[in-house]
Amino acid sequence: MDPPVSLIDERIVENIFPLWLVYLNLSANTRVLEKLRSAIEDQLESMVKRNKSRSNYYEKFQRLIDEYNSGSMNVDILFDRLIKFVSRS
Repeated sequence: MDPPVSLIDERIVENIFPLWLVYLNLSANTRVLEKLRSAIEDQLESMVKRNKSRSNYYEKFQRLIDEYNSGSMNVDILFDRLIKFVSRS
């Protein structure tokens, strides 16, 4: 009788599991970031409708989003910058 065969080589699991954890963390961070971005954008749009002179805030916010979308910063950096942005606004 042959010994039981594992469907997945343990070495593969040892190498992939940490990457999977990183993926889950990044995925969660991305969802939180999207909620924050959406909330800020909604608030800024409301502010600009009430007072057009506040459009500079919206422009600064959009530059942050554009930098992130261009790949010049990661999720953590954008999150920190958005938190600083709303703290100063």
